[in-house]
Amino acid sequence: MEAKQPEKAVKTKDPKGNAYDWLESLVTAIVACIIIFLFLFRVVNVQGSSMVPTLRESDKIVISRLARNYRYGDIVVLTKISFDDDSIVKRVIATEGQTIDIDFDEGIVTVDGKVLDEPYIADKTKRQMDFTGPMTVPEGCIFCMGDNRNQSTDSRRSTIGMIDTRCVLGRVVLRVWPFNKIGAVNWFPGHMTKALRNMESDLKLVDCVCEITDARIPRSSRNPALDEILGRKPRLVLLNRADQADGDMTRRWIEYYRSQGIAALETDSRSGRGVDRFPQAVRTLLQEKLQALEAKGQGGRPLRAMVVGLPNVGTSTCINKAAGRKAAAASDRPGVTRGKQWVTVSRGLELLDTPGVLWPKFDDPVVGEHLAFTGAVKDQILDTEELASHLLSLLAGLAPQALKERYKLTETEGMQGWELLEAAAKKRGFLVSRGEADTLRMANVLLDEYRGGKLGRLTLEAPEC
Repeated sequence: MEAKQPEKAVKTKDPKGNAYDWLESLVTAIVACIIIFLFLFRVVNVQGSSMVPTLRESDKIVISRLARNYRYGDIVVLTKISFDDDSIVKRVIATEGQTIDIDFDEGIVTVDGKVLDEPYIADKTKRQMDFTGPMTVPEGCIFCMGDNRNQSTDSRRSTIGMIDTRCVLGRVVLRVWPFNKIGAVNWFPGHMTKALRNMESDLKLVDCVCEITDARIPRSSRNPALDEILGRKPRLVLLNRADQADGDMTRRWIEYYRSQGIAALETDSRSGRGVDRFPQAVRTLLQEKLQALEAKGQGGRPLRAMVVGLPNVGTSTCINKAAGRKAAAASDRPGVTRGKQWVTVSRGLELLDTPGVLWPKFDDPVVGEHLAFTGAVKDQILDTEELASHLLSLLAGLAPQALKERYKLTETEGMQGWELLEAAAKKRGFLVSRGEADTLRMANVLLDEYRGGKLGRLTLEAPEC
């Protein structure tokens, strides 16, 4: 007879023990993450515009504390007692033993006699500050500059100078917010793509198209994509905000459009000037259509017009003035109208309001700048100081008297945009620590005052001859 083996006892797990093990693992993981981020990595918030276009205000970046041998091109976070802020973000341009020199007339940087190819910079290096070269970087130091050269305080200023590598908090290894590619600008949101498709399908519902443009930038505020979409539909161009544009230049634009066989009308949607002539302008444009409808016995059918234009150009405000009531959503912010809406202006005219549609891309950067000056592009996706500097450069040649009267800038010839911005800030008394110009505050004031017409009636573009 075989001996019976004793049965093995089945172990049961204690639920309390499982919970304790899980909690212990969680605490260990959290402590490990804290240690890693305290001693190896750190998340930093970007402040200011000195690294535009690579990094922008409020971008979140991860820095590594492991690196100690820094090379040209590294983006680093620095701290130093003489800095105004706790830390600054800059790019390494030269390391110990290297000789750096800058030709401020040509705007080029050389290291050890070799001209640097710097595709990352916003503008050529024209701002000198305290720099007198050539200079050799001392042992254990690095020479750093921002990518937005003419809006960056960096090693060119004596209060910062050569940076001891012990003052480097870490090297930037990743940008975690926003998630789009560094330097990319989202000009063309998804709802605008849908709006273009809808516009194309809605063309069969209307008799003509009313294209509203900004009289200050008539060329840049016309979307070339519409030419292909609208085809041969009769078109009326409204030069809106004519009260903020140069009157003689607006008349020249109207003559230009008419020479091209395009009907044109100047309007000011806020005051309503010119908008009262809009219904009759549509009837004149569609005179042949009206005669054809009469011949068919359909003389009572209302005319239908599609209203199109870029964001924030005043389409909804024009419609409201023409209708004599608030029939369409209007705002001074781009992107308010998101869907189509029909508005009856009179018994004989109906308007189809459509969302403002930006260009899918700008082959000419000047077009993008002009749209940004007038507010057609959201300010959050652009560097305010850079934009204001470019506007001042343009106005210095186009309307120097306006800068003299508004900002007391009497000597503008030969000055760079950032120099004009600094000068205007000082004239206004916009100063920060150590008496330096508060260029960000001045930039916001400049853009607000330009968009509000406080610099006078200015047209930034002239018609082709």
